[in-house]
Amino acid sequence: MTRRQADLTLLLATFLWGTSFVAVKSALSSATPFAFLTVRFGVATLLLAPGTRFDPRPTGRELRGGLLLGALVALGFITQTAGLVITTPSRSAFIVSVSSVLAPIIALAILGQRPGWLTPLGLALATLGIYLLTAPDAGGLNRGDLLTLVCAVTFGGQIVGVTELTRDYDARRLVWFQVAGTATVAGLAAV
Repeated sequence: MTRRQADLTLLLATFLWGTSFVAVKSALSSATPFAFLTVRFGVATLLLAPGTRFDPRPTGRELRGGLLLGALVALGFITQTAGLVITTPSRSAFIVSVSSVLAPIIALAILGQRPGWLTPLGLALATLGIYLLTAPDAGGLNRGDLLTLVCAVTFGGQIVGVTELTRDYDARRLVWFQVAGTATVAGLAAV
């Protein structure tokens, strides 16, 4: 892949990610968050299966890691989707994007990994952005914003987990376990 192709692919992924907030908000008018996530991740599990290298006997650590990632993604998407019922897509998108700034802080707390010198600056800017979005004259902080902030913390933990686990295990299998785990948790919560 050339640099230009990589940049265009990243641009397309960003566009799709950004528009997904509006699409999910629209879908939630006719489905509960749990039912929506069960279908979304159930379909993804089936679509990812052909490209996944299955080991008939995954190691216990790999399976636990994949299921932990699935639980984190499930909690993240459940809180994000429930938050979207209450807050706006633009607020949700901004707050969720803070997860990338939170990941180094979570890695410090859990793994003792020191963040780079830009992390405090990024965290300060993210905090300022959240304040400006949720200040009293901007409508104030609502329950949907708080649920979405839980999502951002959870996704930050998932970023740390993926970074650690893909050092030792096949990324495709971990993704499949993660997506299947998310579908399972959402399905159990839907009943």
